[in-house]
Amino acid sequence: MKLKTRRKFLRDLGLGSTCLLTAPTIIPASVLGRDGHIPPSDRINLGIIGAGNQAENDVKGFLRDNRVQITAICDVNKQSTG
Repeated sequence: MKLKTRRKFLRDLGLGSTCLLTAPTIIPASVLGRDGHIPPSDRINLGIIGAGNQAENDVKGFLRDNRVQITAICDVNKQSTG
């Protein structure tokens, strides 16, 4: 096994430290649940199958809750899905 030189060790240490220090500036605060945003771990992604009368009322209720994100709606009746 080849040993690292002191120079390479310090270079790698500097690169690693730079990555750790800049990571919070790269990741948006909304992903971490800051600035009034809901973190992904507390959010529900919802797909709706069947968009008839009952589903219309359900969707209205889900849209009032900011923890729920509707990702897809489908129905065999094309007139129901808009």
